[in-house]
Amino acid sequence: MTITTSQNKTYTVQWIDTSLFNPNVLVLEMTDSRRLPVIASEFDELTQVDKFDETEGDKTFLGFSTLILVKRIGTTVQIQMEATT
Repeated sequence: MTITTSQNKTYTVQWIDTSLFNPNVLVLEMTDSRRLPVIASEFDELTQVDKFDETEGDKTFLGFSTLILVKRIGTTVQIQMEATT
């Protein structure tokens, strides 16, 4: 599955969806060995994230523009973004 951001950058992700606990939070996980500040800079202040998935179908996430978390779990990076109104 891939995503393309409003900055026109494309990433392969393991999964992406809104949080079960808070629908105003978008969570994704991907494998990335770059430094966390570099990754964070590419996900802050986005206006749109498009998911492309042959199995589950495509989906667009709008308004998740505030980066609230970037953390490394082994070789995986988890990113959380909050919707702003």
